[in-house]
Amino acid sequence: MKILFITMDWMKYYVGEGDEEKEVPPCGYNFQYTNGYYYGYGRGIDEIKIEELEGVTVDDNKVENVLVVWLAPNRNGETCIVGWYKDATIYRQAITEFTLDSERFERTYSIVAPARGSLLLPMEERNYIVEGVDVPVEYHMEREQLAQIRAYIHNYAGDCMNLVLTEKELNGVLSINMDYERYFYKADEFLAKDAYAKAIRCFNKAIAEEPTETLGYECKASILLSLKMYDEALELYNKVVGLDEDNDLAYYCLGLISGLKQEYEKALPYFDRYLNHRPEDHHVRAERAYTYFIKGDSEKAEKDIKLAYEKEKHNPVVKEIYKRIVQK
Repeated sequence: MKILFITMDWMKYYVGEGDEEKEVPPCGYNFQYTNGYYYGYGRGIDEIKIEELEGVTVDDNKVENVLVVWLAPNRNGETCIVGWYKDATIYRQAITEFTLDSERFERTYSIVAPARGSLLLPMEERNYIVEGVDVPVEYHMEREQLAQIRAYIHNYAGDCMNLVLTEKELNGVLSINMDYERYFYKADEFLAKDAYAKAIRCFNKAIAEEPTETLGYECKASILLSLKMYDEALELYNKVVGLDEDNDLAYYCLGLISGLKQEYEKALPYFDRYLNHRPEDHHVRAERAYTYFIKGDSEKAEKDIKLAYEKEKHNPVVKEIYKRIVQK
């Protein structure tokens, strides 16, 4: 497998606004799970000379099946391994695309990798120092040093900081029995501790006991949506509308998730249905406006966002979308 070393800023989590950094650096979302993938970026990698990697030519726009080793300088100025992507795709030119994610309405990345197989080291495990790296992208290293790093990554069996729920965790069921409502109280206790897998077990238990009630599906779907597990959340919200065709919130979530998956033609009918029932929800109207904008329908985008801004100009999402559409 080809290998590439990229130096980025030192952060704890690399999940954006939830991190300790006051201003999110370009690499600040490198370990934010997004529907099964990580999107990597950083300073100095708007263009990556992928032809420096074995088997790649200057005519290639991307290269697949690469091990990307993420480095960062610690407080002592030592460059350490902080994590890695396996089976990554690296693009020659950085890609910027619009998203419906209110955390960042634009996403720029140079690298995409499956979340499963990628790893962010805990702070106390970031003690492997890599000597001789003084550029943002390092394409070549001494053979012996390279072999040692490959062996370290291959043999690493410690903890990780990036959260990737397994199929077992998604489908696990609470082993104890209690009153139906208690499953939701118990789930709240787990969520207060960020114990998502344990909370999901509570919702799965509620679903197993009352499979025609929507509450268990909705709660589980909400957690998965917050974790950016869009495919899994979409399946559950479809289940909800199958059980309750008048569930407006579920239709909105179907629209939002479709937009987050960049399936904008699917998103619009869901937003339309929701706003037909709840026309005063100008937050959602703004999201529909941005969907129109991304699709290139400026007239409908401006109509929606101007109305939303007139009614809720202090809403930060409405304000940001207005700026992007009208004040562009």
